[in-house]
Amino acid sequence: MDIRPNHQRSDARETARERIEDHAEGLARSRAATRAAAERIAQARRDAAEASSASRSSRDQIDLSPTARLLGAAGEEDRSALVAELKAAYENGSLNTPERIREAAERLLGG
Repeated sequence: MDIRPNHQRSDARETARERIEDHAEGLARSRAATRAAAERIAQARRDAAEASSASRSSRDQIDLSPTARLLGAAGEEDRSALVAELKAAYENGSLNTPERIREAAERLLGG
């Protein structure tokens, strides 16, 4: 049996109700914040997936003019000849001579 006066019991009930309401409001704010965070995460995932599929579908491309293609083909022959010359020099041991190393160093150092 509760022997407190009625006004003390009413105050205790009112305090308890207020605390319950405060907790309920806090819980509602937490739920709203969680939903907002979940939506931001979902949107970030959608954005990342869209960016990924866009990058996979676009490819860089170079279009060469007929003149550039002709020059490239001519350069290929010159390059092949130079590669063959360097390969022969390497195989016979004349590629890395002291004179060639000095010349290369002078070119690199601007001398």
